[in-house]
Order: sequence, then C-alpha cells, then structure tokens
Amino acid sequence: GLASAGGGGDDRGPMVVVYRLQGLDGEATEEIVEAIDEEAAEETDPEAEFALSAVVGEEGGLELLLRLLEVAGMPRAGQPGECIVLLLKLLHACCRIRANRRRVLALGGTARLLRVAPQALAVAAAALGENAALAAQRLLETIEALLEEEMVAQAEAAAVDGEGESAMQVDGGGDQDEWRGFVLSLLHELEALRQRSEAEPAAGEPRG
Repeated sequence: GLASAGGGGDDRGPMVVVYRLQGLDGEATEEIVEAIDEEAAEETDPEAEFALSAVVGEEGGLELLLRLLEVAGMPRAGQPGECIVLLLKLLHACCRIRANRRRVLALGGTARLLRVAPQALAVAAAALGENAALAAQRLLETIEALLEEEMVAQAEAAAVDGEGESAMQVDGGGDQDEWRGFVLSLLHELEALRQRSEAEPAAGEPRG
C-alpha cells in the first residue's frame, strides 16, 4: 500500500496515471492514429538517397560496370548468373542520380545495355531460374531511366539551340534495323523468363 504522510516509507506519493476513455461523453477529439500509412509518408529524394553513388561515376566505375556486364553476358559455359544480378543491382542504384545517368549516356550505355541484355538475361535465368526476374526488372528500369534522361538532354539541347523537338536518337549509333533486333531479342528473353517462371512449381508443391 501507499506509505502514510507521516510514516518513514516512500514519501513521493502515488504515481499519477492519465488516461482517456473513448466512446463516452467528453471523449478526446483528436484523431486516433492506429497505423502509419507508408504510402503517405514523404518519399526520399533519390538524389539524396543515392548521392554516394556519384563517387562510382567520378572514379570511372560506370565504364567498368558496363565492361563487366558485356563480359558477363558473353555466351560461355559456367558463367555465374549471380554476378550479373549484382552488377545490374549496382548499376541500377548508380543510375538513380542524374549525374551518373548523364555519364552512362556519354559512354553509350543505353546501346551497350540493349546489346548485352538478351544474353545477360539468358545467363541469369539459366543460373537463377525464376529469381532472375529481379535482374530483368532492374535492367529494364535502368534502360528506361537512361532513355528518359536522353529525352531530357535532347530537349535541353534543342532549347539552347533554338530548334524544335526532334526524334530521340539512342546513344551509341546503329541503324533502326539493328536496334529492332536488339529489342526483339530482349523481348524474347523476357518471354522465355516468364514461361520459365510459370513452369516452376510453387513452394511446397511436388515436382513432376
């Protein structure tokens, strides 16, 4: 029990507990927050979140990443698909900031990625199966970001030159038939990856 005022026990008095009742007269009018809406939370600016990746571009790392992807995508026996996944993950993170996207464009990165994409995805799929879908997603998002950045760069150049908008040209040269072949090969590998994923039995299901 509580110590009396004149006793020799604890003289700090009882602990005060403040609480509110919900559903009665005089209830609290503040909105009750039961959970935080993650979608409503303020998104982090990629330029700030991935700012450190600028070092990769400043030190020549983007060219190295592209060369490694070109080598990793070559048809050879025993090529580790895990390596391709990690390379694509790093390049994807680097391309979240504008400075690195501009550097990759200057290196002809869009064309180089389109060239290597079909074989790289085939190698990754052979090694990782359905888990290679993440590599495909990162690759496509990276190419998309580069194409969007290319459009912005061309619009800026047209504004400076005082010219109208012109058709976007993919960096790295190559005629239309060549690019059509690259895109068709990429789509073929993506379709093969989809079919391979659907053929994989769900976890816990018996095979065969």
